[in-house]
Amino acid sequence: MRSRTPARWRWRTLAVVLALVATLIAPALLAAASSSQQLPSYQPGRVLVSFKRGTSAATKAAVHQRLGAQLLRSIPQIDVDVVQVPEGSELAAVAAYKSDPAVEDAGLAVLGHFDAVPPTVPNDPRFGQQWYLQEIRAPQAWTLVSGSRVRPVIAVIDSGLLAGHQDLSAGQIVLYRDFTDCAPSPGPGCGLNDPVGHGTQVTGVIAATHNNMRGIAGVCPQCRMIVLSVDNNAGTDVDPVAIIGALVFAADRGAQIINGSWGIPYSTLTPGTYTALNRAMQYVLARGVLFVNSAGNDFDDPSSVPKWPQTTWGGHPQVLIVGATGPNRQVAPYSNRTYMPNGGFRQVVDLGAPGGGACSGNPSQDILMPSNTGGYSATCGTSFASPITAGVAGLVLASGICSTASCLKQRIISTADSVPALAAAWPNGRFLNACRAVDSLNGIRC
Repeated sequence: MRSRTPARWRWRTLAVVLALVATLIAPALLAAASSSQQLPSYQPGRVLVSFKRGTSAATKAAVHQRLGAQLLRSIPQIDVDVVQVPEGSELAAVAAYKSDPAVEDAGLAVLGHFDAVPPTVPNDPRFGQQWYLQEIRAPQAWTLVSGSRVRPVIAVIDSGLLAGHQDLSAGQIVLYRDFTDCAPSPGPGCGLNDPVGHGTQVTGVIAATHNNMRGIAGVCPQCRMIVLSVDNNAGTDVDPVAIIGALVFAADRGAQIINGSWGIPYSTLTPGTYTALNRAMQYVLARGVLFVNSAGNDFDDPSSVPKWPQTTWGGHPQVLIVGATGPNRQVAPYSNRTYMPNGGFRQVVDLGAPGGGACSGNPSQDILMPSNTGGYSATCGTSFASPITAGVAGLVLASGICSTASCLKQRIISTADSVPALAAAWPNGRFLNACRAVDSLNGIRC
């Protein structure tokens, strides 16, 4: 009866064989490796063996037994085996396998690595409090677009801007206009200012300067801003007449994206104003602009809807309506959602983005932004989910992936994360993902 060779003797046999092979072949392999480049990282003691196509299992087993290697895994569909050899003898084992007539090739089990994008971390001292940037993976997006020289133009139609805020440089604010009653006859309170503070917050969350060792970091640091004031100077409402002028002005001055963080209830609109507003929006969209607007902070109360532009223009291929989430991607309680109220008025919300949750002024829960006092404050609202999304649209333009408004909207929607907790609020529970939006490999690196 044929005796079986104990495992320890097979390993000794392998050691002898490999020692002989190493004496003859390995020095040449090592010399070649050292003369060109260092060996790549590999799994110690493992070798990949590619047998010739159609090699029988018995032949493979015989080769392994002859060389004394231990089979770890066999993939017969492609005739590849993974074997264990003594650590330190991997190169000699590769050479021994290659010399066998049943083997097509053999090699080290080289280690790969995940191509995850490292985050860009600016030196702004309060960056660590901007949880919302981490949730949308903005730091990874900044890395991907860091080599771009494209400077997209975003118009903010809002309450104005505090002149000289330390985190909003003159190089970012390329144009400012006041479309309220100040325009024809400037008086007290007119000019580059923001008594309400809302416009400074919205502009700052998009474009706050990076790496100036001050304050916070904006979503799109390379974006150039057109800031247009439409506040009625009472500090509570926007002026529809001013909005009409601002929309047309922004389109004429080259805005590629317009952010609106407001809504006008239908109940307050006259037919004439409604017609004029729609003409202004048609003018904007015909010039290839992406219009981004907040969904509203009505606690999803149908009695507060419809509004312009959300109800009128939601669903248009160049219009994004954005709902708000708090930390951990939960629907903010105040945020409007997607529904079709009785009476046929629709509320379309395309996706969610951070807007703050507790509304307590705590940066750990709300959105930290520049304030009209020259400092910083934290607050909440869909008003801030919208410019965060507009800023990401600016990053997509900088990436070169999109050059049209319809592409921008589709890109932002198609690369959004699908969050089950948000599925009841808007389609597919979409949540903004800046990294995936700018990744030319469709999110593989994110």
